[in-house]
Amino acid sequence: TWNKLVQQATSFRCVAFFDSLHGCAGNLGPGGWAPTTDTVPMYKTADGGKTWTPATIIGPRPKGFCGMFKVNDTVIVACGRVSGPAFFARSTDRGNTWYSKDMSAYAGMLLDPYFISPDTGFLMGGTDSTENLSHSIILYTTDGGNTWTTKIKCATTGDHCWKVFRTRNNVFYASVEEPNTTDTLKYFKSVDGGNTWTENVVAGVPYGWSQGIGFVNDTVGWIGGNTYALETHDGGKTFDTVSPATLLVNFK
Repeated sequence: TWNKLVQQATSFRCVAFFDSLHGCAGNLGPGGWAPTTDTVPMYKTADGGKTWTPATIIGPRPKGFCGMFKVNDTVIVACGRVSGPAFFARSTDRGNTWYSKDMSAYAGMLLDPYFISPDTGFLMGGTDSTENLSHSIILYTTDGGNTWTTKIKCATTGDHCWKVFRTRNNVFYASVEEPNTTDTLKYFKSVDGGNTWTENVVAGVPYGWSQGIGFVNDTVGWIGGNTYALETHDGGKTFDTVSPATLLVNFK
């Protein structure tokens, strides 16, 4: 059961909580895909989501956020946004104060962060803010987001990396969204903790676009999007349609 705590003209896109009371929520911001005029990119709460107030942002002001990741009890990171501009933000005081970084030198859009430690982590995104010009990329940092390197860049254009999932045995999977429905569905995979990645094709499957991805172990998992979900039992070598086909439509 769910209770509605707050409703306002904000395009809440991502959320993370430190405990039952303290958490943060990112706003996608006006323009692009967001049906909002709210220009506050980051909110915080101290009462379990009953009330939200703008967080302090130090540095260039992002237009909005798409993804957020709580690293530990004090550190939290966020990035955005789909269709640009690309920004990364980090807080070391439980989301009260954020330090932002313009990421235009590395990417045109950013969608999802994943950090292994307070200093080491990944960002999923694309090289260009225009979808049909973008290559999917995964960025990597070891200094808390001050500098970044590209771990993998998709060979084709017209796509961007959307979400990432890490299994208990340090195997990473990342979904690649391709809005052009005639393109081949792809995903990225790493079996060495994110050090090296491979670009993989889901062969022989007509598909729209994919966003969501999740695994229960190293080999069994799902990729989903606007049409139907696909499941694998062999680590992504082969995929089958989830039955019934309507079960995980718009799986994000």
